[in-house]
Amino acid sequence: MAKIQLQGITKHYGSKRKPGTLILKGIDIDIEDGEFIVVVGPSGCGKSTLLRVIAGLEEASSGMITIGERDVTHLEPSQRDIAMVFQNYALYPHMSVRDNMAYGVKLAKMPKEEIERRIQETAKMLDIEMHLDKKPSALSGGQRQRVAMGRAIVRQPKLFLFDEPLSNLDAKLRTSTRLEIRRRHNEIGITSLYVTHDQTEAMTLADRMIILNNGNIEQFGTPEEIFHQPASTFVANFMGSPAMNLLPVTLREGAVYFKREKLNGVTPPKALLKREQNEWILGIRPEKIYLQQDSQQDGQPLSINVTLTLAENLGAEMLLYCDFAGETITVKMPHKVQNSAPPRAETELSLQFSSQDLFWFDPTTTKRVETD
Repeated sequence: MAKIQLQGITKHYGSKRKPGTLILKGIDIDIEDGEFIVVVGPSGCGKSTLLRVIAGLEEASSGMITIGERDVTHLEPSQRDIAMVFQNYALYPHMSVRDNMAYGVKLAKMPKEEIERRIQETAKMLDIEMHLDKKPSALSGGQRQRVAMGRAIVRQPKLFLFDEPLSNLDAKLRTSTRLEIRRRHNEIGITSLYVTHDQTEAMTLADRMIILNNGNIEQFGTPEEIFHQPASTFVANFMGSPAMNLLPVTLREGAVYFKREKLNGVTPPKALLKREQNEWILGIRPEKIYLQQDSQQDGQPLSINVTLTLAENLGAEMLLYCDFAGETITVKMPHKVQNSAPPRAETELSLQFSSQDLFWFDPTTTKRVETD
């Protein structure tokens, strides 16, 4: 196990004379010994590039990478004491499961007895003992993924790198394998960096998460911090399903307006009134909005009148898409009445929410404003 530190890591695919577009734009990360860090972001944000730079499969254009006490910035992948699990498993089809798991440590000239001991221990841990003499083609997708994990565990590296390892699995298998990965990390405790575009994987696996956007770190924190204290509109919009409702609003004479609609009961925080700025972005999560008859808000809840345009019945819950002065407001609510149909389109609804659940963002910087 080891601490990991990245300082000022950049990456472009041009030359020093003619550098191309920056893919990574000065990444600074400190990862504690034994932490499980998840890097999440949209396609093309630089997630896999970051992982490949740490692994040594790509060379950083500038900056320094430290694993443990060693500067590994210019070392070959084989010298970095890492193990990587790929989304396509990267198993040798002509080798048995046992030989696949042993391959890396054989190259390291480890004694045969120690190799077999590690394989048996790891196979038992991952429940693949009965598959050791089979070829990968005889295994299911989930079993192949466990073999790929086993090959990494056998090496006992200082750092595990996971590159979207569950993307080729179906939804049910993704869930069970995700639980397996977290369980094994709790047992082994090796520092891990896991890349995904799936926010459910990120929220459930991570000790801390890195939200990456266009080569920059938008936020680095625990899942709770990122969900309940999003640093920017990007984080607020990206993390959460459905995404946070974001409304451009204007402050006038101590009141808050969305277009020409006054938001009754919404009082601007004192921190905003102190600024010479009238335009802001107001955010609220769909699960923090209630229908008037279902509201259990303490005190005087805030309310707006909307028109329902679409209702989606998801079984245990419903999503309501409502028109508010030309903007769509999404509401996520439990489906309390069994076998009942969702409300019809064009129904007039009154939505309620609490001022404590509102977020305020600066439209220029897109950053969240501290209002406490």
